[in-house]
Amino acid sequence: MVDKKNLCQYFFMACFCISLHLGHSQEVENLKQMNIQVVNVYQEGRYQEAIILAQKAYNYGLSSLGEKHPDTLASMGNLAELYRSQGKYEKAEPLSLKNWQLKREVLGEKHPHTLTSMNNLALLYKTQEQYIKAERLYLELMKETFEEDHESTVNLMNDLAELYHFQGKYKKAEPLFIKSLKFSKKVLGERHSSTLNSMNHLAELYHSQGEYRKAEPLFLKTLQHRKEMLGEKHPNTLNSMGNLAVLYYTQGEYKKAEPLYLKALHFSTEVLGEKHPFTLNSMNNLAELYRSQSEYRKAKPLYLKALHFSKEVLGKKNHSTINSMNNLALFYGFQGEYKKAELLLEKALQFSMETLTERHPSTLNSMNYLAKVYYFQGEYTKSEPLYIKALQLRREVLGEKHPSTLHSMNHLALLHYSQGEYTKSLSTFKEYLMKKYVFLKGELQSNSGKTRLSMLKQFNVVLDKNNLFSILEAHAKDDILPLYFSVNYKGILLQVSQEMKNLFSNADDQQLVKQLLEKRSIYSNLSLDYEKRKKNRSLVGKLEKEIDELEKKLIWKSSDFKDLVSDVKVEEVQKSLTKNELLVDFIVYKSLIKERAEYKLVAIIADRDYVKLVNIGSFNNITSQIKSYRAKIQSKQNTKELSEKIYERVFSPLEKYFHAKKKIYIVPDGVLHLLPLRSLINKSGQYLTKSKNIVILSSSRDLVFKNTKKSNNTAAIFAYPNYGSGKGKEVVEDKVIRFTPLRETLSEAQSISSAINIPTKVYTQDQATEKNISQLDSPKILHIATHGYFLDTPEEEDPKDQRRMQLPMMRSMSSDPLPSKKLTNPLVYSGLALAGANDPGDKGILTALEVLGLNLRGTDLVVLSACETGVGEIRQGEGVYSLQRAFQEAGAKSVLATLWKVDDKATQLFMEKFYKRYMSGMSVQRAIRDTQLDFINSKRYSHPYYWSSFVMIGGRSDDLDQIEPQVEKVAAEKTDYTLIISVVLILLVISIIALLILTHRKKEKRLQEEKIARRKKRREMRK
Repeated sequence: MVDKKNLCQYFFMACFCISLHLGHSQEVENLKQMNIQVVNVYQEGRYQEAIILAQKAYNYGLSSLGEKHPDTLASMGNLAELYRSQGKYEKAEPLSLKNWQLKREVLGEKHPHTLTSMNNLALLYKTQEQYIKAERLYLELMKETFEEDHESTVNLMNDLAELYHFQGKYKKAEPLFIKSLKFSKKVLGERHSSTLNSMNHLAELYHSQGEYRKAEPLFLKTLQHRKEMLGEKHPNTLNSMGNLAVLYYTQGEYKKAEPLYLKALHFSTEVLGEKHPFTLNSMNNLAELYRSQSEYRKAKPLYLKALHFSKEVLGKKNHSTINSMNNLALFYGFQGEYKKAELLLEKALQFSMETLTERHPSTLNSMNYLAKVYYFQGEYTKSEPLYIKALQLRREVLGEKHPSTLHSMNHLALLHYSQGEYTKSLSTFKEYLMKKYVFLKGELQSNSGKTRLSMLKQFNVVLDKNNLFSILEAHAKDDILPLYFSVNYKGILLQVSQEMKNLFSNADDQQLVKQLLEKRSIYSNLSLDYEKRKKNRSLVGKLEKEIDELEKKLIWKSSDFKDLVSDVKVEEVQKSLTKNELLVDFIVYKSLIKERAEYKLVAIIADRDYVKLVNIGSFNNITSQIKSYRAKIQSKQNTKELSEKIYERVFSPLEKYFHAKKKIYIVPDGVLHLLPLRSLINKSGQYLTKSKNIVILSSSRDLVFKNTKKSNNTAAIFAYPNYGSGKGKEVVEDKVIRFTPLRETLSEAQSISSAINIPTKVYTQDQATEKNISQLDSPKILHIATHGYFLDTPEEEDPKDQRRMQLPMMRSMSSDPLPSKKLTNPLVYSGLALAGANDPGDKGILTALEVLGLNLRGTDLVVLSACETGVGEIRQGEGVYSLQRAFQEAGAKSVLATLWKVDDKATQLFMEKFYKRYMSGMSVQRAIRDTQLDFINSKRYSHPYYWSSFVMIGGRSDDLDQIEPQVEKVAAEKTDYTLIISVVLILLVISIIALLILTHRKKEKRLQEEKIARRKKRREMRK
């Protein structure tokens, strides 16, 4: 980042020299006015004109008053500072040095104006990266300074701290910045230019240290105040704009970074010129953004231009030039042009070592990039010492948990992997994962939901998963690390969201919470209002920005989130298991072994005494198998063969661990979230739900952290909403979603309410509204019986990553895909239909995003008796973004959802049986299992279509340990009704045909008898 010090303070201080003039001649007055004009023109942003006027004033002073006159010296100082601000260092340095020497001679060593010139010279040395000269001058100034809280002392502390920051001496810089900002606020006020400088520099330091959550609020405040006071085009404003853009880029928020980069580059080119250091910095930053988005055609010319001008203006060994070389080399590396990258980086590293020292962050960047280029060319012996040295120095300079240090650890681990040193690789990768968790969790907690998604992608936890399990696959032995990874990284966004939900519930500023909920509601309704999105495209972006800002305000106002960063130990998970329990945590990953690159499945098996990693094998094509299986179930076909095939593939390698275990906790991953696990049939012909007592969890972490908040011991039932007579909501052009009445849900609600033995309120017809749900306060039970939906969402990643599978739509919607793109939060694509859902307007749909605002902390059970409430967008490592997930985030301890549309009468019966068991004291998990067994054993509803759609996540389940699994085989005559019906139909057809033949024969016999009778009668008449 380029230093943009507010120059006005120096101009004004220099102009004070006129008070020392030796007379009141006309020449003195003329020069005084000329100096004032220079300052005014500069403040208006007319920088080239200001230089011309400053040169004119200086020449006038030389000719009319002489070189040593105070007003001439003021003109000289102004001109030197303008040259420095424009990057014309070769002109600035001799003038600054001469100005300081003459003031010492004329005014004395300790005169304030002499000290100001000394400070200006130190600033110039710092900008030129002559750090030793600059530090010596600053330290001398500190000895001569005024009282501690004087403005000049504040500025001096700020300048010295900035010098340390540039050198990578962060521990020296931070206390000075903090002290400078504190005094500046106290003496000068929060909006004073010196205060804003201190604030901006402290934010830059936090960004350099990887403490993004501390940097962002300071950057935002500085930018806001500078815009108001200086205007958008002032260099200081542009500096704030650029800094904020760099922060957003680092967080993966490319859509927020790009407009700031473009604006900063445009204004900088217009105001400062194309070759100004800040313009070149902006050019480089924009090129980096384009490179990160794979827009290489846009990036390359910017890289080349920035490097060319930087060499021309600043010199080939300047810090900015070295950064340009690093960036262009990185670009060549991404293009596979390794030799070009190698040559650039070798030069950059050489220049950086000469001018910036070995420990400077830019030097370490060059070192790490060069090691990376060697690595990609297979030159491991060249790569390894550079990686090791970069990691060692980054640990010392930046700290153990700095993102750059973490990158070095990761790179070194992968190098060892490529060298076949798997034990070394795993050891380094283990340290990397544990330290990264602390950094990443802290950053996720301090950001909005939208930024969390971007950061998770930017810091690529999915790639970490692929790397870790590929290293383990290559014969590296560690059974504990996989479970550590799964417990802490798998579903990390859900974990953070639940923690933030708790903070918001206790926030002091509930007005902000109310605003957030209102904005989310408006945003959610856009998913079902195609016309509004079409007419006002800017509305989507505006709402996303407002929601983002409100969430961040609430987080920044909370002091509690800092205490939430703690990883879960594997031992804690094991201790939470009883001797009768087993944990099966599935992981789907993409193997990095090149000759066998494919998706693979492993299972982490754990009980109280051991943890094992079981390689299950290839997981390619599993998506299509699961899709076929779901389709067969929903069409009530014979699923036995396919069910056994999937069980064989997923569970057979684990069966030896199941013996003597009464309860198995299963944590799905990837597409397994959409597989009705309980319906799978084992080798012995048993359903999994019969052969084992299973509990499905969203994360192994749930075994350790329990939701202990109490509910208010009431129940609320929403059923049979009056959807209205409207035509429905238009989600895209010619695609309308409309809901048909579900009359069976009324009797479902009535029967359930009679089974529930706590105070219960039933909301039906016009009372089954969004508003009434939003006003609930932690009921013990919330039951919603209505239509649910899941809209197909746009693909944002490689479709081969199995992020999600295409699913059939509910029967009341079009069977075609409904691409409702232009809303980025996946939780707006699933929802529940309530009163008024078919009518125009924003009412009647409760999206998963709006569910986040419900007060369900302490709620024991949410039942979503609707179709597709467990379906959503699968994101690797994060599970399904669905209604079920949303209710978990809102605080519910257990959520019962569905994977497809189930027969209404069967659903009603299922719910009746389930609630009777639950209200009798059974846990939710045992109640769901026993109800499924009832259906399996029935004649009418034994097919998996009727019972395996219901999926319970979470909930207390101690009573499952008390029952023995059943071992009856699946009876073909009970599950394969297609065959029975076919046989019956055939018999019926045969009977009908036989009856027709018999009737026909009887008719023929009767006709024959009648014919014989007629003949006999004719013979008698002839006689």
